[in-house]
Amino acid sequence: IYECLQHYLGKRPVPVTLQARVLTREVVELLREAPPSGEIKELRRLLRAPHLKAALLSAHDTVAQKDFEPTLPPLPDNIPENEEAMRIVCLVKNNQPLGATIKRHEITGDITVARVIHGGLADRSGLLYAGDKLVEVNGVPVEGLEPEQVINIL
Repeated sequence: IYECLQHYLGKRPVPVTLQARVLTREVVELLREAPPSGEIKELRRLLRAPHLKAALLSAHDTVAQKDFEPTLPPLPDNIPENEEAMRIVCLVKNNQPLGATIKRHEITGDITVARVIHGGLADRSGLLYAGDKLVEVNGVPVEGLEPEQVINIL
């Protein structure tokens, strides 16, 4: 038995479909035409449940399509030599707080990271530091914006 299990240990399951949500909708439509029974009603109820459609099937399709994170735009080719170093940071925060505060720099007027809260998303990622200048958030330039406006974009 151990050797048999070892044979399958290295194999990864392959998704049968990349579009489980679409397939589920088709099944629900077919079930409407089926003769009514308790089992059919129960199956339709399960397949239409929000936690199944929004969470489970959406997660399945994301993993099956290998759509794990947003793609970043390419870096421009014409960056001047004297330009200060810039990092492009991509944080996917879903509905959790960023774990950092921002402020307007008193002298330059730039929007900067005021502090990074220990244990928050920004701290755990190791990508944002106090003093970092924000140039763009979600593709929106932040120059001239108030910190409150930038927070709304975040």
